[in-house]
Amino acid sequence: MDELKKRISELREKIAVVVEKLNLDEIRASIRLLEATAAKPNFWDDQRAALAHMRKLADFQLEVETAEDLTRQADDLAGDGDSASVELELERLEQKFRTFELHLFLSGPHDQDDVLLTIHAGQGGTEANDWSSMLLRMYERYTAGQGWGVERIDFSPGEETGIKRVTVQISGRYAYGYLKHEAGVHRLVTLDLHAEQAAGAFHAGPWDNLYADPLFLQRLEQDGYNLSELVWMAPDLGGVKRADRYGKSAESPHRAVAFKQRDFNAADQSTTYGMYGDVNHRDVIIVDDLSSSVKTLRDAAIAAEAEGANSVAAIVTHGVFEGQEAINNIQHPTLEAVYTTDSLPPKSVIQALDKVHIITIAPLLAEAIARNQTGESISEIMHNFNPRHVS
Repeated sequence: MDELKKRISELREKIAVVVEKLNLDEIRASIRLLEATAAKPNFWDDQRAALAHMRKLADFQLEVETAEDLTRQADDLAGDGDSASVELELERLEQKFRTFELHLFLSGPHDQDDVLLTIHAGQGGTEANDWSSMLLRMYERYTAGQGWGVERIDFSPGEETGIKRVTVQISGRYAYGYLKHEAGVHRLVTLDLHAEQAAGAFHAGPWDNLYADPLFLQRLEQDGYNLSELVWMAPDLGGVKRADRYGKSAESPHRAVAFKQRDFNAADQSTTYGMYGDVNHRDVIIVDDLSSSVKTLRDAAIAAEAEGANSVAAIVTHGVFEGQEAINNIQHPTLEAVYTTDSLPPKSVIQALDKVHIITIAPLLAEAIARNQTGESISEIMHNFNPRHVS
């Protein structure tokens, strides 16, 4: 309860500071002047000007009402004795205050206005048109979440797919303030594309493909692994380049790759796993970008153990981990641990497994966003990125 009281006290102080900066008396005086003007007989002769006037009046009234409500509700919380209901109401009030505080920063001459948003595909053909349609869906979902209205007022479809050009009118308080910095060329940032050949689909505009390597390397180092002594293993022939990339980043000379082999002499021509590389008496990390059933990782781990590996763990950027089969394979005794990221929302049943370690990609994306804003190279994150600098 003491912690709740402290939070309430801090919130009341923040509200008081913001309300003081607002100068409610001055806003109330402006409201009275606006109301007096709106009461004049010829007020509606110019409907466009009248609507703008009334919108300004409504905004001022809402500011005063919100400030008064925040103050009153925070005072009420301070006298409430039910800790369960207080915490729930406090969280709601804190969110309301954060929204109100943000709006105070949107004080430009047009920040409270509606906005016209136009998306041009530009050069790049079908891929650029498809990227434009993805941007439109992103904006429409965002505006719906904000409770704003959106109307397509101009639309030019692509010849095969996507959009060449579209203009939408977004109506809502602070729509322009929130969206004004969207002007310019959008940059697409992907993480560990499953198929490298898919990179050709993004030649239409600025694009960077990040890798989760530094995040995994940091975590493995924290967990006591000697990176330079590890064997970096591909679970199949298609993953050799990926395993080699990790090995170079870790300054390790040790590589291995598992491969399927069919025994044509056996009656059932069964498939077994073989491998290239020396894993005897070494710790092995199997590297993959995506896994659903985890069967390939499990089979590669079994092959490494059969060749004398001390321990075998796996890292998977995109952990799909579907169904009971994935759980059973993760729990297989040959796999010491499975490291994955939150690029996909982790399922609760997977999170509950002791072997699974989920690493957030937020620091990597934050660095990419920051570099995009400052004009620094995003690709340099991968080339000159010391895992210990991730925070």
